Amino acid sequence: MIVRNWLRLGAIFFLGAALAACDPANEPDAPASQGPVLSPRAADAPRAAETGSDQFEYLRYAINTRSPAPELCLTFSAPLDPDADYSAYIDIDEPVSLAVDGQRLCIGGLQFGQTRTLTLREGLPAADGARLAADEQTVLTFDDRPAFVGFAGSGVVLPRIDADGLAIQTVNVPRVRVIVHRVTDRALAFRQITSGFNAASGEWNWAYGEEIPGDAGVEVWRGEMDTPGDANASVTTVFPIAETIGRLQPGAYYIEVDDAEALERNEGSSNHARARRWIIVTDLAFTAWRSGSGMEVTVRSLQTARPAQGAEVRLIARSNEALSSQVTGLDGKARFSAALMNGSDGNTPRLLAAYGVDGDFALLDLNRNPVDLSGQPVAGRDRPDHGDALLNLDPGLNPPRQTVEDRPLFRDLT
Repeated sequence: MIVRNWLRLGAIFFLGAALAACDPANEPDAPASQGPVLSPRAADAPRAAETGSDQFEYLRYAINTRSPAPELCLTFSAPLDPDADYSAYIDIDEPVSLAVDGQRLCIGGLQFGQTRTLTLREGLPAADGARLAADEQTVLTFDDRPAFVGFAGSGVVLPRIDADGLAIQTVNVPRVRVIVHRVTDRALAFRQITSGFNAASGEWNWAYGEEIPGDAGVEVWRGEMDTPGDANASVTTVFPIAETIGRLQPGAYYIEVDDAEALERNEGSSNHARARRWIIVTDLAFTAWRSGSGMEVTVRSLQTARPAQGAEVRLIARSNEALSSQVTGLDGKARFSAALMNGSDGNTPRLLAAYGVDGDFALLDLNRNPVDLSGQPVAGRDRPDHGDALLNLDPGLNPPRQTVEDRPLFRDLT
């Protein structure tokens, strides 16, 4: 019965709509019978004069809470004089520094969690010579810094040897929750390895799509870590990633760090303090050069900077197929032809993966923007048309009247 009544009401609604469409009153040419007609202003009608004061005035202040100490900027109605000494016109119970920025006078040296009374003295000058007509007093309240969670640095490679762990930075966050996912090397062709983001409470930063492990990730560790520190101070706590993930396997790790207390307050779905980062723990590092003849790769040890001999380097396509595999020699080099590098569709090169003799794994994402040297002066000195000469004096620095020997070197075009 309920369904039939609903259908009946629906039929009545559509019938009413149809009748309204057939109503002559709804025709475009029918005169309007409901409400007044909009009457636009005439083109020559007088306009209201702009209101405002031509007197030099203090308008407002704003606080930058992103810096370690709050920066207060006072805004005036006209530009200030960058050469003037404003310290005589600022009365505040705190040693401060002053800087002029256009119409703003910025004050440094203050602290979070304080309340201060600021007085601007009569006579404070503008750049055009105008002066403040009377004393201005305002109460400044500096709340605590927003809670913040982030990673130190912006890289994604963590050295495997002599590394304490992953440095996590926090502000006003006594405890964090950490979740570690691992994505196997064979699934990384479908992921986007990024440096993620750091976020303070109230900021809207998110990672999604290929930038997160998704279904390719496997959770390998979950837990909490204390991050104690003074109020409003930036604290760095090392997360012992080697102890949590155990023996390394080829692949990459995705680290999620959240304000644990915010999660307990059911703020997990809001923009609480949090950070996300991809990490590759390895002793191998790539350097690659690409030209019209293909790509040349050098694999080195992060610990010693020496070429890594015996490392297997694979060129992985967008389809996750291994296009080619080579083993580095004494020079740590591997080379891939232009035909391989110019593949299309599923055969488009996606990444380079290196597997070291000690189990290390390294990754080079070919989708990332390379360093383009084509617009830089890297060609070197032009060769002379007929020959070249080099004159070397021994020693290089000679006192007056000392006999020196020179060693000229002549080179022709051959």
